[in-house]
Amino acid sequence: KSTLLPAGEGPVRTIEWRGSFIAWANNMGVKVFDCSSNTRISYVPRDEQGLRPEMYPCNLCWRDATTLFVGWGRSVKVCRVKERPPDDVRDLPRRYVELQQHFEVDYFIAGIGMINDDLALLSYLTNDEQGSTAKVQRPQLRIISFREDGKAPLEVSADILAIRGHNMYRCT
Repeated sequence: KSTLLPAGEGPVRTIEWRGSFIAWANNMGVKVFDCSSNTRISYVPRDEQGLRPEMYPCNLCWRDATTLFVGWGRSVKVCRVKERPPDDVRDLPRRYVELQQHFEVDYFIAGIGMINDDLALLSYLTNDEQGSTAKVQRPQLRIISFREDGKAPLEVSADILAIRGHNMYRCT
């Protein structure tokens, strides 16, 4: 049996699957689907509506079976799939996604991934003062560490990547 998941919200720009959960991003935001219950369980809206999604696409990465990182534009969201209490009688999916943490960065996110327990961000920078004709700077790999006490994440490393022809590339 086929199930139509996204409809009328633009093309699917990225998709990540982990265990029984599928997360995908389109022009409106990120959706999470639970394959075990065949139900869409959440919608995480896109923050920076002024950024064109084809120029600054969403990046998704599962940290573990229930934790999803969403990097879009200059924003990172940490989302966690949770179970509703068994005594919840509302007509809602058994699972839902809760926003655990949200932070802004001063660069565009071109890629996202995990290195051990740390978050790796491929960053894309321009010289904002030059406007739309800004010269592209070399991309950087930034490592973000999350503190156990729930405080703001800490950038532990930022390395400039020596990529030939970097000025020809964009955030996509």
